[in-house]
Amino acid sequence: MTNARAMMTFSLTPLTDRLIAVSLLSVWTLFVLFQLWGFWPPDLAAIYIAGHLWQTGQTELIYAAPPGFFGGPADSWLPVIYELGGRTELETAFPYVYPPLWAVLTAPLTPHLGFNAFSNLVALVQMPLLSASVLLAARLFRPANLPLAGWSLAAVCVLFFSLQSLMAIVHNQPTVTVIFLILLCFDRLDRGQDRVAGAVLALAAAIKLWPVAFAVILLLDRRWRALAAFALAGAALGLLSIVLAGWPMHRAFLDMLGLVKEAGLLSVANISLVPVIMTGAMILGLADPVDFTNKIVVFRDVPVWLGPLLLALGAAYFVALSQRLRQWPAPDRRAMLVFALSILVPLFGPLGWSHYYLLPLFMLPGLVARLPKREMLGFALGAALISIEDIASPITDQPVAAAVYTLVGCAFWLWVLWRLYRYAGEAGRQPA
Repeated sequence: MTNARAMMTFSLTPLTDRLIAVSLLSVWTLFVLFQLWGFWPPDLAAIYIAGHLWQTGQTELIYAAPPGFFGGPADSWLPVIYELGGRTELETAFPYVYPPLWAVLTAPLTPHLGFNAFSNLVALVQMPLLSASVLLAARLFRPANLPLAGWSLAAVCVLFFSLQSLMAIVHNQPTVTVIFLILLCFDRLDRGQDRVAGAVLALAAAIKLWPVAFAVILLLDRRWRALAAFALAGAALGLLSIVLAGWPMHRAFLDMLGLVKEAGLLSVANISLVPVIMTGAMILGLADPVDFTNKIVVFRDVPVWLGPLLLALGAAYFVALSQRLRQWPAPDRRAMLVFALSILVPLFGPLGWSHYYLLPLFMLPGLVARLPKREMLGFALGAALISIEDIASPITDQPVAAAVYTLVGCAFWLWVLWRLYRYAGEAGRQPA
């Protein structure tokens, strides 16, 4: 009886809890670095090739893309890929869709550092940052009833088995650094380091534009120093990019972004409402039919009003959620809004790449652990269904199955947003 009672009262000490969490993440980091060593990541290749093109004076090719943007590299990139060591179908590159600044800064490295060495170096930085992101997400949103070891175990399962993690790792995606910087911004904000928080968020937005959306949280919280640091650091990075690369390169960058927004990609790697709506419109005869026998299905006739409409709907939800959170303590309110925005941006945006959803997947245990036990299983099964790589990979080249998968993925994240809104307004509920 004594042993049974002791087992019932057993709990991890804070030190043991942290040691287990860090050990789990360290093992994963070492494992994935071993797997990635010498690997050719196509998304990262785009940055290296852009730097190589800048270094060799072929700047007109930096923003080259295939017709309609999707489907691999532009024909003009193929000789460059071969020159840099790409020999197989997997050793390729996707179009460069980053600000010119990163091509210019990468350029001096390319004569001295081959792509494999460059990729290994970036992996040595990014994979530990991915593990650190798990711990930062825990500091923002982990409830008291969930040990850090349990939080990290859930994240390690995501990192090992999810499509979202696979896409980030296989491509050595800069999104990894962006996710870390977003979480670091709000961690620093919780600790009163407003200027650091703003500058960190500006750096994230200089890599990929979508982190700009998170500045809205700084505005709602009236963290004027953080906002000023965000604006000043962002302006400095933008000015540096224009000085180094020139305005014509930025014009080409904006044109590339416009090309992306004009189309809707149907793919298991793109969980966005745009292809779901376009598929439904096609079935109802409201949109031009597309060939579902192709491996890559792209809707070319996306209405110009669809993007602004989805933006307005996402903004309306965000405003409604923020109103429900007005009386919450500031750190808890910010964490809820970060979680919500990390879903809204890809789901209601033109592209919802799988790796964007690593951020909400890292934070999802914080919501699930706060819900009644009867709901936990449903969310766990839903997350598994839309995440497990072995479910998604076999249907990558099957557009009809991919359409179903995309619909299920969108439905799941809408369900999370709805439950987040309900939780924010439940009577008597206190943040844990």
